[in-house]
This record gives sequence, C-alpha cells and structure tokens, in this order.
Amino acid sequence: MGVLRDRLDDEHAGAVVSFPTVHVFTPEELVEAAQLGVTPVVLWGKQEDCVRAAEKRIRKKGMTFNLPRYEQLNGPAFRAYGRPEYDAFRVEAFREGGSRYPDEEWLARIMERTAG
Repeated sequence: MGVLRDRLDDEHAGAVVSFPTVHVFTPEELVEAAQLGVTPVVLWGKQEDCVRAAEKRIRKKGMTFNLPRYEQLNGPAFRAYGRPEYDAFRVEAFREGGSRYPDEEWLARIMERTAG
C-alpha cells in the first residue's frame, strides 16, 4: 500500500484498483485489506447479466465469445463470491433488468462505501 500512496499526489485521497475475476480473494484477505485502510468491493451480478456484458464487450472488440471458456475462468468467482461470508463486500454491478449503472452513480456508491 505504501507504493500506491507514494504515487498519489496531495490532491488525491485514494485510488481504485481493479483485479480480474479470475483472481478470487478469500474473505480473510478482504478483512485484512479493510484493516489496512482499503475498502474492498466485490462487484457482483447475476451470472446471466455478467455473461451478457462479457459477450457484448468481446464482440465489440471483433472477437468471438467463448462461453465454455468464460464459465471455466469465471466459475470459481461466482461460486466463491456468492457465499454469505462475502455479503459485506458485494455491490450489485447491474440494475434490475441487467443494465449497468452510469459512471457518476458508481462513483457515488463507492464514495458511500469509503465514508462508511
């Protein structure tokens, strides 16, 4: 965390760091991060919404979406992060109906988490 702090200037209170879905943190790691001053957030959504978003993102790049590969790579995250011990860290990534939140709404939701 010291390296990250060194890279921020005085006008920035923090930074958002994102990890790929294939990296699954244990609940203990997230608790430890919180004890160090990090606000862990697990973006969570129904699997069908996540698949639809991934497919759209990949097709937009002109690539072919491979559902079995997606399920193989992301299945461990869905199984882990769906468990109750992650409840305190989950934030819904999609609105009801599968649409995404606008950027300014994400920022407000993250700021709520860091203030709480």
